Amino acid sequence: MQIFDTHCHYNLEPLYSGQPEYFSIKQLENLSNKNWQSHWLKAQQSGVVATLIPGASLSSSRLAVEIAKSDPNLFASVSLHPNNSEKLDLQQLTEDFAQVAQLAKDEQVIAIGETGLDYFHLSSKNFSEQSELQKKIFKLHIQLANKLHKPLIIHSRDKKDQAYQDILKILKTDYSFEKPFVLHCVSGSIDYLQAMIKLGAYLSFAGNISYDSGQGLRDLLKLVPKNRLLIETDAPFLPPQKYRGQVNQPYMIKETALFMQKEFKINPDQLLGNSFHFFDIKTN
Repeated sequence: MQIFDTHCHYNLEPLYSGQPEYFSIKQLENLSNKNWQSHWLKAQQSGVVATLIPGASLSSSRLAVEIAKSDPNLFASVSLHPNNSEKLDLQQLTEDFAQVAQLAKDEQVIAIGETGLDYFHLSSKNFSEQSELQKKIFKLHIQLANKLHKPLIIHSRDKKDQAYQDILKILKTDYSFEKPFVLHCVSGSIDYLQAMIKLGAYLSFAGNISYDSGQGLRDLLKLVPKNRLLIETDAPFLPPQKYRGQVNQPYMIKETALFMQKEFKINPDQLLGNSFHFFDIKTN
């Protein structure tokens, strides 16, 4: 089984150098002395033949490009994740984005993202201001993708439906659709998903498709044309059900691929071909 992990954060801790950051010390007990190189090696031993490393800030975008330069089967995307709006004001976001736009010209950068809208943690007190800021930055990413003729990786999350509908509206008015776009770690309503599929969306599923609570995602997957399906780890987040509670390591994507094959009769070769096609990567 050969797998293209279309979204893996080798540029974030603890995958990058083994530091806790997003996780507890206890969760890192089995990751002592591991860095991104050792995780990448183990992933390859589990069938991963290529990986896209997404940038989510200026610093992680720089790291994504740096890591991708070390191996011809590693690729990068660059962006400012929508949650950056909670930490940075418009001026700083604009300045950081200008540097991200320069990074995007590097030959290792094959997509723009993960960008989009994330209203999940926004409070009602600052919702209007923060959501408008996210929209402004999202549109800058879309303009960059249009300009550089690169695919777009979209992150979306909300407790309600507003972020999804805002993304749909912005895509229709601002995206050129010259290159494909993917809904990374897809979520949202069936109506939203169907509208996105009509626009040509690819849909990427992570380990949470296998969760006991993941029936909604499994219902979404059934609606997706098989030639538009992608697979990802989103490591170090969202490990498959078998590894719940642990740091998601890149090699664990095989468990997700086996789940999709068993439960949905999805041929791993189909996912592999879809991935290379989406990113316009020529294979021998």
